[in-house]
Amino acid sequence: MSLALSFSSGAHAQSAVRLDRETVIALARAHAPEVRVAEARVAEAQAMRIGGRIFAGINPEIGLTAGPRWPGPGANQPLSADVTLSLAWPLDVSGTRMARGAWASALVRWAQAALDEARWNAVAEALDLWVRVLGADERIRLEQARSELDEAVAHIAQARRSAGTSGDGDVALATMVRADGQSRLRLAQGERDALVEQLRLRVGLSSDTPVTVEGTLDVTDPAPLEQLVAALSARQDVVRAGLLVDTARQDLEVQRRLGTPVPRVTVIAGRENELFARGGIDVPLPLYQRNQMAVAGAEARVYTGGVERAVALDRARSELRGAYTRYRAARVALDALESARTAVDDAERFAMRAYELGQRDLASAVLTRRESGLARLGRLDGRIALARARVTVDHAAGRR
Repeated sequence: MSLALSFSSGAHAQSAVRLDRETVIALARAHAPEVRVAEARVAEAQAMRIGGRIFAGINPEIGLTAGPRWPGPGANQPLSADVTLSLAWPLDVSGTRMARGAWASALVRWAQAALDEARWNAVAEALDLWVRVLGADERIRLEQARSELDEAVAHIAQARRSAGTSGDGDVALATMVRADGQSRLRLAQGERDALVEQLRLRVGLSSDTPVTVEGTLDVTDPAPLEQLVAALSARQDVVRAGLLVDTARQDLEVQRRLGTPVPRVTVIAGRENELFARGGIDVPLPLYQRNQMAVAGAEARVYTGGVERAVALDRARSELRGAYTRYRAARVALDALESARTAVDDAERFAMRAYELGQRDLASAVLTRRESGLARLGRLDGRIALARARVTVDHAAGRR
């Protein structure tokens, strides 16, 4: 059964955003709060490419020194000035520039994978809320029908009391049942409004945006379990964990290359009594500092990334098998409730007809109605549980 209920009393239907399954998926992928944050992280990672293009990690240095030269005692020479100009230019022969660019590209790929993971999670959360809203709509429909029948029973009780075929006890019981039904209806409406507000947030809509929610709780069975398990290496969190290993390896290469000494070509020119110029090269000796700590940390991150990917894959298998088991159990449970659907309707109809004809008292009819109502709500809960279980299976299988 399809539903199309408006959640804005003052808005026209044509101005409302229509939230069916595909629209919910599209909006969640594009506008969910965590997706917007992940997109900003991608831009942040792309900015790291700018630093990856620099020629060397050390800037050239230019120096200028000047000062007076006093002649010695008794020397018949005027006061003079000495000036020295120096330029030191580093030559990066370690290949760090290329390694740093590869690391920046790996970081962008990891950020893109994190964005895909954020979208994957956002879609699952939005679809779960969408299913719950559809279930809330169905619950309101059931409670509305039950409340209308409660109202009819109250009128029958009053009519029978006026005719002298029943007493005040039936009227009091009918009034109590009617009040209870109205209370359940108001609670169901409040729960639906709260769920719709959460759904708006998950799909990136403002709280004052009128929406209509459309869809069905009916679902089809997922693909065989082993087929889904075989494809788990492409699940978003597993892919992101694998790219984290690649990023750590690229960082390790950068840190190793940074341990290579950077020679500097030096040119000095100046005047000290006479003009002079000198040139040479300075090479640091890597006796103490070879970037050991950064290299060791990068090696540890590579190992940690490998462990994280293995754990992510194990967790994915466990989550999928658990979700699939719950789905199968929900399917069997719902089938059992569906088999008694006609009996539930018949039991309630016969009980209320018997009371109306004076063949049963109100208390026994109300008891039958209560059990029938619980059975209908149980069936609805079963449909909701099955639809939510299917969303969980799709999410555990890595479907986007």
